[in-house]
Amino acid sequence: MTLPELLKKTVEMHGSDLHITISTPPQVRVHGHLQRLEGPELAPSDTKALTYTVLTDSQKKRFEESLELDFSFGIKGLARFRCNMFNQRGAVAAVYRLIPEKIRTFQELGLPPVLAALAMSREGEQQTILQVYVSSISAHEYLLGKILAGMVTGLAQCALSMALMFALFGLRLAGDPTPLIAGSVVFVFCVVTFGVLVGSAIPNQAAAVQAVSLGGFLLSFLLSGLIFPIENIPTALRWISNLVQARYFIVIVRDAFLQGGGWPAVWWAVLAIGGIGLVFYALAWRTMRRMQVRV
Repeated sequence: MTLPELLKKTVEMHGSDLHITISTPPQVRVHGHLQRLEGPELAPSDTKALTYTVLTDSQKKRFEESLELDFSFGIKGLARFRCNMFNQRGAVAAVYRLIPEKIRTFQELGLPPVLAALAMSREGEQQTILQVYVSSISAHEYLLGKILAGMVTGLAQCALSMALMFALFGLRLAGDPTPLIAGSVVFVFCVVTFGVLVGSAIPNQAAAVQAVSLGGFLLSFLLSGLIFPIENIPTALRWISNLVQARYFIVIVRDAFLQGGGWPAVWWAVLAIGGIGLVFYALAWRTMRRMQVRV
C-alpha cells in the first residue's frame, strides 16, 4: 500500500492515528487501541519510502539533520493530517494524526440535545430567524421541529446507555420498566425544550451558554439530590430544587433499579417532569409567537 492508501484506510476505519514503524505492519489507532493492518512487516527501507512520499526537499533535509520533523499536509477530499517523524531503532518512523475536514454536528458527536438547541441563538445573532417569523410556518411547527430532532438524539443516547449498563455492568431492573421508559421520554423532552426556550429567548450564543450552564447543568448537579441529599440543601435554596427536572428523574431511575415500586411509587415524578417541560414549551411558544406578531 502507498501512504495515501494507508491514510484512506485510517479514515475508513474511523481511526485517529496511523503508525509507521519497522518490524510490524502499519497500525491504526481506533478508540485508543492499535490495530494491525494486513501485510508484511515493514523494513527500514519500507518506512523511509512511505514517509518520504509526502515530504518536500527542504523537509527531507531538515529531518536528516535533526532526525525529527513535525509538519502537516492534506489530501483533497479526504482529510488533513499532522505528522511527527522521528528516528526509532536506527530507522525512520512516523505517526500521522487525522484532522477531519468536516466539522461534525452536535448529533454526530452525540452531545446533549440541549447544546444542539442552542444553535437557535445563532439564528438570532445572524437574523436568519426573521425568515421564519415572516414565513407561513407556525410557532408550534417550528418549535416541534427543533424539539423532535433533539429528542431523537437524546432517546438514542438513553437506549445506548441502557444497553451498555445491561451488557457491561450486569445491571437489572427491579420491577416494571414502563415508568423508566416514560420518564426518560418526558425528561428528554424537558431538557430539549429548555434548550429551545433559551435559544429562542436569548439571541446571543455566549449568553445562551451561560444560561444553560446555570439553569441546565449546575442546578441539575447541585440541587437534584444527585450529589447532596435534598434534606441537606439549605432551606433558602431547597425550594428551587422543586423546579429542577433532574430531581424527579433521579427518583424514577432509583426506583427502576433499586426499589421496584413501579407506577404507584413514581407516577407523580413523571407528571412533574412533564409539567415542567410543558411550562418550558409554553414559554418558548409565547416568545416565538410574540416575535412573529411583531414582524
